[in-house]
Amino acid sequence: MTKKLCPLPWQQMVVGITGIAVPCCYRPWPEAFGNLKTEDVHSIWNGPRYVELRKAMVEGGIEAACPDCQIIPVQGIPPLMKKPEFMEDKDTPYAANMAMVEEEFSAGATTLSARPTMFTISPSGRCNIVCPHCSQHENHISKEEVGDNAWAAIRDLTPTLDYLNWGGGEPTIQPEFRRFLESGLPEQAPQLTIAMISNGLLLKQDLVRRLAGFRKTTLQVSIDAGTKEVYEKVRWPAKWEVLQRNLRDMIELERTQEGFWVVGSYTINKSNALSIVDYIALCRELGLPSSFYSVWHYPPEHRPDLFNDVDAETVGWEEEFRRAREDARRYDAEAPPTCMAPDGSLYAMTPFLERYLGIIEAGMAEASGHVRRSFSFGAACAGRFVLVRRQSDRRAVAYGTCGKDGIVTARVPMVPLRLEIWENGYLHQRIALAHCDDPLDQPEVFRMRFDEAGVSGVPVLGAEPS
Repeated sequence: MTKKLCPLPWQQMVVGITGIAVPCCYRPWPEAFGNLKTEDVHSIWNGPRYVELRKAMVEGGIEAACPDCQIIPVQGIPPLMKKPEFMEDKDTPYAANMAMVEEEFSAGATTLSARPTMFTISPSGRCNIVCPHCSQHENHISKEEVGDNAWAAIRDLTPTLDYLNWGGGEPTIQPEFRRFLESGLPEQAPQLTIAMISNGLLLKQDLVRRLAGFRKTTLQVSIDAGTKEVYEKVRWPAKWEVLQRNLRDMIELERTQEGFWVVGSYTINKSNALSIVDYIALCRELGLPSSFYSVWHYPPEHRPDLFNDVDAETVGWEEEFRRAREDARRYDAEAPPTCMAPDGSLYAMTPFLERYLGIIEAGMAEASGHVRRSFSFGAACAGRFVLVRRQSDRRAVAYGTCGKDGIVTARVPMVPLRLEIWENGYLHQRIALAHCDDPLDQPEVFRMRFDEAGVSGVPVLGAEPS
């Protein structure tokens, strides 16, 4: 059987606000591939982790290299991204590099001469709002900056990039973003698709017109709600009226500006799962195409497919999802709203939404068969966050927070479990691991020993240390 290869390790680098670099954000990578704060982009690109991943991909395919990929069930394996119309002049930096990408990907090369062609960069975590399902404000991560190497990488890679995606925090308050707009770099790379994810609150007409002046710009506006009440709850202290005014101005400009795309986005989480129908109604009113996402990694308590008590956390979801599917299908039938993926392919609202809702519903169905269990870690763990995984495949199946007595209660499957004790629900500092090897033995008791600082320790009873 032919091995299925994902091209992203040969094309893409994603750099977060702490400088950590990975090939994509479609799986929880166990370790960083490098850090742009302390390394240059080319050292990371051909560093040991990238080389190791490419080798694993070539030898075993995507199933072996990335067994827990979370995008394949939704979109499938992404294709190799290229723009053939910009490869006719073989002397351009883009054409020469892309030809090398194709050659090295086909040959299964692991150390590359070709440069990345897709680059996502979040130079700063600073943002003008706080969202409960976003981890960046916790532990002051929103104050992180990548530093000078972020701009050096942008300046170096732009001539050969297909796709440059700005993340954050909020790009419109990043000095690197303003510098990019004024640098003339986009004009030196006519093949470039510039993308940005913004909350839209600072995208006033003058800035939007500058963005619309590039050959191709995809502006994704995170909305995450369909009503003023839900929006101002999940995107504090944003104002619904400001978003609506700016969004309507962007859509009006899009109608006259070729190559300028405005797309809404909705990240499904526990705080807004009952606002999807209202959001689709808003999209229909505005004629706005939309992408859908979900909280997959952290904070786990906002993940719509991971539960402490599934019955209590999903009241009304079944009816909301049924209506959302019907309304989205009706919208697609009236005037198919399309979104453009980085590779240039288009997708409609309904299939994309249905796939995510299917994954969420599968999590609900699994959790409904779980049994309520209590685990005691001792008073030293009071307030600590516990993530429960299956020991067999390390898949997350439940979460909880230890009470004052160090006991956490959650509904879990009757299988051997691995319990991870974290400093908090944003999963930035794991304290210890514990194992529940015999799920029939109840209650499970794990006595924890912490060091003098009180922030790290090891399980006393037969579990691996952190």
